[in-house]
Amino acid sequence: MRKALTLLFCFIVTVSFTGCSFNNSKSEENLINTEAPESINSELEDNMEEIEIQITDSKISETENIIETTEKNNLSSLLPIEANKVLSAYINCKSPDSLLDCILPTAVANQARTENPLLGDFSFGFLGATCEDEKVLECTTIPREQAENIGEFWALALSMQGFLTDFTVCEGFDVVASAVFTIEDDFQKIKVKVTRRLFVLNVENDRWIIYSAVDDPVSDQWEFIS
Repeated sequence: MRKALTLLFCFIVTVSFTGCSFNNSKSEENLINTEAPESINSELEDNMEEIEIQITDSKISETENIIETTEKNNLSSLLPIEANKVLSAYINCKSPDSLLDCILPTAVANQARTENPLLGDFSFGFLGATCEDEKVLECTTIPREQAENIGEFWALALSMQGFLTDFTVCEGFDVVASAVFTIEDDFQKIKVKVTRRLFVLNVENDRWIIYSAVDDPVSDQWEFIS
């Protein structure tokens, strides 16, 4: 009888430990299964945030490049509308008469037509030649005082040719522009790319004009194109 009770007691103890071990194993497994999705989710969230940051940085960089390219390709848009018009007209001038309206205040231009022809070649490239690929390469605002000084110098140069000059420049832009001119005759066709630095000046109470009497070997270039 005692032996039977002893065996029963051993059986109960064995079953109890086995049950506890099984329950502990199940608990640990449940704990692992509970923690694993949270860890994976956290890692996925970190990866997604990193990807989003990379995409955002890429978009910002791409936008900055587009803006920079657009600015480079549309520097002429920095000029006031009338200033831009006179710059284009100046580059594309076909005759000495049309040139006068681009480089002289109204009163001086009229005087040059009727009384005192302007001496010198102040054209951008070649009068009458076909012009293409017109570009503004640089464009910066000139301080008012500097613009006024340039206007005074131009007025002095004109007065030395006998013109009655009484005008004031109130604002201006320092511009580097280029264009390709095609010169042709019965025997050949030549293309020349001209790059020049210009001052686009606003004559007070009159109009915009171009002053190009600048000797700048860096920006004033003539290049033959094959």
